[in-house]
Amino acid sequence: MQLLPNLETGGAEKMVVQLSLELRSAGIPTGVVSLFDGNGSQLERKLRSEKIPLWFLGKHLGPDLPMIARLRKLLGKLRPQVIHTHLGALRYAVPSVIGLDTSKTIVHTIHRVAERDSGFGLRWIQRWCLSRGVRLVAVSEEVAKSCARVYRLPNVPVIPNGIALPKLRNAPETRCRVRRILGIAGGAFVFCCVARFRPVKNHRALLEAFAGQPHLAGAHLLLAGDGQLRQEMEALARQLQIDRQVHFLGER
Repeated sequence: MQLLPNLETGGAEKMVVQLSLELRSAGIPTGVVSLFDGNGSQLERKLRSEKIPLWFLGKHLGPDLPMIARLRKLLGKLRPQVIHTHLGALRYAVPSVIGLDTSKTIVHTIHRVAERDSGFGLRWIQRWCLSRGVRLVAVSEEVAKSCARVYRLPNVPVIPNGIALPKLRNAPETRCRVRRILGIAGGAFVFCCVARFRPVKNHRALLEAFAGQPHLAGAHLLLAGDGQLRQEMEALARQLQIDRQVHFLGER
């Protein structure tokens, strides 16, 4: 069972979808549980189109203690051998399995440095969860180092997020087509940033750095993603007079 807060467009959510498809290809039955209700995102549609079992538990914003009972009921019905949690889902998974008649293996992937993985006020809950036999995996060496700093857990294994390479076989043709659509010359250097427009992604610093390099006058910057700060960043690009070089692609 893959367990995560929601299926909005993001790196951790994308990883869950890809991992679910690969698990099924390997002959391992899997399903995805979202604590929050669905919103019809592209990742949700992908899971449905691939016939991956999907459950939504209707979580409310903020702490939601009844969620533990709802998740416990689902676990008792589905009886998964392994629960793989992501982001804030761990804090609901661990208390949900206490006292169940079958033991559950919980694996938790930490997708960001531990200092940002949970708010300071919730860190004690995260430490308690990790002390209950949870197997922790980091997505990068820096994340693993942060687990030692914050949770006093040294030697956390690292498994980088995988990319489905067969899907990139047509990359040369895609490269030419996208450049043609965007009006980018074949020899122009192209930077690309894939991230939601949220403060933590710091598009402002990226745009200011790009504008501050005169030798990049012939280069282009592609920004794939959407979010609350997109219009503000579009205005900033115009203010910095780089709007002809910066391409806002939206959610892809």
